[in-house]
Amino acid sequence: MAEALASSPAQGMEIGLDPDLAGALRLHRLGRAAEAIRLYLRRLAACPDDVDASHLCGVALRQRHHSREAAAFQQQALALKPEFPDAHLNLGNTLRDLGDMAGARDAYVRAIRLDPDFLLAWVALAAVLVLMGQPEQALFLYRQVVAREPHHARWHYELGITLERAGNLVEAEQCMGRATRIDPGHGTALGQRFHLRQHLCLWDDWDTLHDQVVASIYQGGNAAPFLVLALDAGADLQQIAARTLARKRLEPKAASCFPLWQPRQRPAGSPLRIGYLSADFQQHATSALMAEVFECHDRRRNLIYTYSYGNDDKSWLRQRIRKASDVFRDVQPASHLDIARQIASDGIDILVDLKGYTTDARIDILAYRAAPVQMHWLGYPGTLGTSLVDYYLADSFTACGSVRAHFDETLVVMPHCYQPNDRRRQIADTGRSRADDGLPEEAFVFCAFNNTYKMTPALFRIWMGFLREFPHAVLWTLAYNPYAAEALGREAAACGVAPERIITSPLLPLDRHLARYQRADLALDTYPVTGHTTTSDALWAGCPVVTRAGETFASRVAGSLLHAAGLGELVTHSFAEYTALVRHLVRAPQALADIRLRLQQQRNASPLFDTPRFVRELEGAYQNLWQHHNRKQAEARHRMTAGGQA
Repeated sequence: MAEALASSPAQGMEIGLDPDLAGALRLHRLGRAAEAIRLYLRRLAACPDDVDASHLCGVALRQRHHSREAAAFQQQALALKPEFPDAHLNLGNTLRDLGDMAGARDAYVRAIRLDPDFLLAWVALAAVLVLMGQPEQALFLYRQVVAREPHHARWHYELGITLERAGNLVEAEQCMGRATRIDPGHGTALGQRFHLRQHLCLWDDWDTLHDQVVASIYQGGNAAPFLVLALDAGADLQQIAARTLARKRLEPKAASCFPLWQPRQRPAGSPLRIGYLSADFQQHATSALMAEVFECHDRRRNLIYTYSYGNDDKSWLRQRIRKASDVFRDVQPASHLDIARQIASDGIDILVDLKGYTTDARIDILAYRAAPVQMHWLGYPGTLGTSLVDYYLADSFTACGSVRAHFDETLVVMPHCYQPNDRRRQIADTGRSRADDGLPEEAFVFCAFNNTYKMTPALFRIWMGFLREFPHAVLWTLAYNPYAAEALGREAAACGVAPERIITSPLLPLDRHLARYQRADLALDTYPVTGHTTTSDALWAGCPVVTRAGETFASRVAGSLLHAAGLGELVTHSFAEYTALVRHLVRAPQALADIRLRLQQQRNASPLFDTPRFVRELEGAYQNLWQHHNRKQAEARHRMTAGGQA
């Protein structure tokens, strides 16, 4: 974002500076911020009124993630020189780090008033307005910046990201296209453009763009790890993308500070303190899966702390999680560092991140090592690419050889399935017929309710082959965005299928959505990102799912769920197997009916939906991790003692 551009000392600043200060500035630019800070402080000891020394010391301290101290020096510079746009900008960046969005906004506004052409301040202001829930104002600012500097790729990218958050995917994709035309090496914009085209089901240049994104990542270019999951490439590419981001975003923070957690004595037999960290403790798929986990935890063995840095949507799910937590902390306004300090102060033993590289994640919190054991789970089906996270929760099916080889975390393997479920999910008794959903009453209904970015041209052609082969069949999808349905209709027509045979329905509350599965015959899974919560929803509602498992974690999730539900025969390992199985099930209605009956009869007893058993197994894993940590600590103490005696 814009603050990264704005934090570095300006080129040419040495002119007119004290020689010692100029030397400090040169060290600063070389990335030797700690040495520069010492020289800035020495200069300020000799000359307390040196505005530049105060300002630059604040910039360097922020780069070392000492935000409170940085703010004090930037405020000191502004007290000496109120008409200093750069200092207002950098104070705004620091206040944003500290979670003071209103203060950051005011600082950026002051910078712009002093210098109306200070576009970095315009972009920084727009970014903080997005975080404050004011995307329309942010879009106005970004459009002004783009109009002033139309040949700056970064501004088109920033405008596109904000348009995407506002739901304007078409214009967002156009912005990313302009950014990549201006700067073909802008790997982040290139990847984001491809991802937006996936959401929009615009596939005309799929192969070209796909290969460009893959090549960019292999060459060290930036790409959001989440979008890499949907590339038809291997687990090695996912690890490269994650490591690239971790090196730039997480590891510099970790290198600038000591771990926040400190060894402490725990009374024998006292419960472990488990901290869960997420933005999604609201009406969200993660909470839909996790709510009963919190409720089933054994409080004799575990104390449950939940740290929520997302919006309070007042939903029933959020209230369930709040009630099921021993301590629920709403930490949304706090900075990354302050949240980490709170976690360390709470004495958390095992910190479980539930977000990873997904929307609104604050993965930076993990860089401060606020807990002795840190684990990632559920939110992001891939490695985070850093040793700052110790473990990732998997199972025997998702943790195949290629997956294990490309995770930086140690995989903790659950005995059945890594994904939990909530048995309290209600299925609405709507009394709706197929006709109410625009479905032909006598049709064979394939449903494909995964998000559109998971669809690929190759898979869609296979689906259209089913519709050509079975004229009485239809494909039922969901309207995740208003553009994809039209695009899918065009693709269907190009495959020789009447577009009206693709029925698109609106998104609904979960209980009514689950009821839709009971009006479908068979769910078709996507690839290479398979259904996660979507597959659990289908199985909970009694609808069989056919999936293809690959060699990445994300491509094996649905297979894991099916095995845990006792339906391993619905897992295939190639498109040829996938196609043959679907055709068999359509042609053999009794075989499909038998599978549905078996699913309904064994649902509650299957490992997939036995949440109390899942939680007992999870708690056993936590105990093993904690014992392993204690052994490592004891070995380290022994080595130190032995070294001292020697």
